[in-house]
Amino acid sequence: MKVIAIGDLHGDFYRFKRILEETETLNITEKDPNNIESLEINFKNLEDKIVVFIGDYVDWREEQLENPLNLNKTQLIKGTAKILKSINIIYNNQDFKDKFYFLIGNHEDMMFKALDFIVNYYLKDKEKESIEKDLEDLINIVSETPYKLIYESENPVFAEKYFNFINWYFQGGKNTIFSFGSTFNFINNILNMKFFKELILYLKLYVSDGLIFFAHTFPDDKETLINSLDNSENSKDTKIIDDFVINQFLWSRRIWGIDAFNGKYTEATKFEEIKDIFEHNKIKHFIIGHTRISKNTEPFYHFDGKIINIDLHGTPLSKPLILENLNIANIKRTNYLNSLINIFS
Repeated sequence: MKVIAIGDLHGDFYRFKRILEETETLNITEKDPNNIESLEINFKNLEDKIVVFIGDYVDWREEQLENPLNLNKTQLIKGTAKILKSINIIYNNQDFKDKFYFLIGNHEDMMFKALDFIVNYYLKDKEKESIEKDLEDLINIVSETPYKLIYESENPVFAEKYFNFINWYFQGGKNTIFSFGSTFNFINNILNMKFFKELILYLKLYVSDGLIFFAHTFPDDKETLINSLDNSENSKDTKIIDDFVINQFLWSRRIWGIDAFNGKYTEATKFEEIKDIFEHNKIKHFIIGHTRISKNTEPFYHFDGKIINIDLHGTPLSKPLILENLNIANIKRTNYLNSLINIFS
């Protein structure tokens, strides 16, 4: 069996398209680059392979994108919507349900928090007939006077939720919204994409010579790491996972010597700190994204290949990670079952 692992995309549709076509996984036909509804997907040879995406599909932040058609910026912004539309088509094809695995990244988590604010707080008491205008007003406020609603609000919960929205908006959310043409279209599309309900927090592939673990990032907290490797009867994938664990798998950066909370450099994780955990659980590879640490086009191998960083966004013609000749005995997924998933119900 062959495993194809694809790192952070951040709206780079043509990288997404190229990798899937080069690996003979599927073909994406785009009838009109200006129309996000004009995508068609033809599945190819999937009998001997599975594909794992590491998260961060959304939020282009002006990094270099692949652009084989020489499109302008307004057209390239549509890349995020095209990626999400394509993933939803792939996910809804029941014939290949066990061939594609979609993990959540920190940018999807931020987007969910932003949607929570819009749907459950900002639009809560608005008239249905005025929703499109209300959403336009929201974007105008954020663009011109971003803290206006915080100053005016007498509800601290509303203010906190709004801060989640502007935090996401200025970290790439703006381009995610405009990839769909308008805020109204963005919300309608996102809330109707079924695959968001089953995004994976971490994925474990049990192979003949060990374990291959996939997560958006490597947790700073050792106990979180140990608990994620627990395969006892008491370990259930259906529980609501608390925010601390989610943040550990979505935001941690100590493995690269970066503090996840303030972005400052700190002492990096040493392999001696986790060596026993890796050996005890027979971890062959721990595959992550989240932090681009190289401009090379190949995945970055750390700790003699025990940890592999596949975040290559912003690097045109970068390659996926391909692991071949694997004898996969079992696949276990732990879903992102945060309460924010309720916005999709």
